[in-house]
Amino acid sequence: MNLGLYTFGIVGMGPRGSYALECLLASLADSPHLSRVRLVLFDDASHVGAGPVYDLDQPESNWINISERALELDGRPALDIDGVHVDAFPSYHEWVGLPHDEWPADLADSFPPRAQLGSYLHARAQSLIGPLVQAGVATFVEDRVQHVSRLDGRWCLRDTRGREWSADEVLLTVGHQPTATDDQIIAWRETVGPDAKAVLYSEPYPIEPIVDHARMLDGDITVAIRGYGLAMMDVVRGLALEFGEFVRPNDDEGELVYDQTRGGRLQLVPFSLDGLPMGPKPRTPADDARFAPTDEELTLLGDTLGDRDAQARATSDEFLIDAIVPIAARVFSDLPDRHEAAPSSIDDVESLLGTWLRDADTEHPALGDAAHPPESVLRELVAMAVGEASITLDYCLGQVWRQCHPTIYSSLSHNVLSADALAATISLDERIKRYSFGPPVESLRQLCALASAGVLRLEFVDDPEIECTTAGWTLSSNGTTVTAEAMVDSVLDAPRLETVVAPVITDLLSESVIRPVHDELGIATDDDATVRSLQPEASRTLSVLGRLAKGTVVGVDAILECFGDRPRAWADGARSRLLDSTT
Repeated sequence: MNLGLYTFGIVGMGPRGSYALECLLASLADSPHLSRVRLVLFDDASHVGAGPVYDLDQPESNWINISERALELDGRPALDIDGVHVDAFPSYHEWVGLPHDEWPADLADSFPPRAQLGSYLHARAQSLIGPLVQAGVATFVEDRVQHVSRLDGRWCLRDTRGREWSADEVLLTVGHQPTATDDQIIAWRETVGPDAKAVLYSEPYPIEPIVDHARMLDGDITVAIRGYGLAMMDVVRGLALEFGEFVRPNDDEGELVYDQTRGGRLQLVPFSLDGLPMGPKPRTPADDARFAPTDEELTLLGDTLGDRDAQARATSDEFLIDAIVPIAARVFSDLPDRHEAAPSSIDDVESLLGTWLRDADTEHPALGDAAHPPESVLRELVAMAVGEASITLDYCLGQVWRQCHPTIYSSLSHNVLSADALAATISLDERIKRYSFGPPVESLRQLCALASAGVLRLEFVDDPEIECTTAGWTLSSNGTTVTAEAMVDSVLDAPRLETVVAPVITDLLSESVIRPVHDELGIATDDDATVRSLQPEASRTLSVLGRLAKGTVVGVDAILECFGDRPRAWADGARSRLLDSTT
């Protein structure tokens, strides 16, 4: 019987990795073999537990897109690990001191800066890792793992300084990884050299260098922003606050006005392939409750999507469309302020919703009109979010979809869909994120204020022609042109395994230790997060949680999923493997 030490290596101690460690220790709390466990924890982020997305040093202009009310991150009970005591840690709501036992229905939802949530995540991780390190149970390595390989029946992990560490099993929770640069950015980079007047920022974060560049320029500045999503909003907000402020003329919660307090002309020019903005979340719990499915509808949705036989028969995203359309149609039909042009029959509403989900180019007066001027589209979305305009079918569907997300994620993760049906289903979910992952309504109010002030140029938002020279980027649309001296790429890469260029992933892929679940998706894993490898030993002792497991797992980007069932399932599997190692 082998009763030697058993080492777990966790690569990436952001929110998901830190919570997975909590789950592991809780799962092992009553194990007779707990004294055998050792931990090697790797993270090179500035603040352990927070990760780059929730970094504490980022400006307050970077907002989270989930309401504080919805940040139901449960607290951690006290843990006792082989004589090491770890104190309990409060829930996020307790930690931040939210005063509401139940959020008032008419109180506008708040959306904290990402750094605020990062402070909570960092404090929680520190309070766990510190006692473990002090007691010699854990080793914390403030570095990035470059290479993971099998050596003499164990895993060898090599960091960027060439140091090597051994582990019996490894959990990768590395989050967003660099990917191959697309052709457009490559061409721009080749044109804009180090001596050119123009400046290219190939990533939106950190935002500080972009703001610093604008601050240093004396005079007019025009910044083009590739992308029209959440990251674009952070970039726009950061630059706008550097040059001025947002004010409310009537001192209420309504429309904003932008007051530029610095000299020079600031122009911000976003653009995307379709020019469609993200729809904001409803302003208050009461507004949001109008789009809520019933408990019975959610149960039926979960049963339908979780049916393994139905999954196996599915050939496309019709499987998901057929399940969710009746719910959205019922919710829409119950709205007193539904769009007047919508069909009166619920069957016809279902038919129109299904048609639009199958074909994004479907046109109907009750669907959002992308042909309207871009600023008008923003204002229409704001009005729907605050209950001042009739609700379009697509906006309603997106809000219903968001409230169905937990059920969709749990039912479809580790499914038996065919590769093509899986890819189509995830692609559809990504498309609806335009609404379901939308920003706070205040973000769109800011965009409206900037557009009215002439700072935000929306004439080029829909797939403009672009010419790049050493002097900058000239965008053209409908006979109008503008030249930007700086370009920011705010389009975040999708978690497609085959485009990742980080050595820790490419080496495992080239050695067939990991494989994609589909050409367009991430790593194939089982329901306990272990990889589906062609190498049996790897399948038992290498696990992946998070963004790079997209496909096998649905819903990898949500912060609530970091504290969900998947880390707990991994921890329970790890406990079983520890017990098996004694025989």
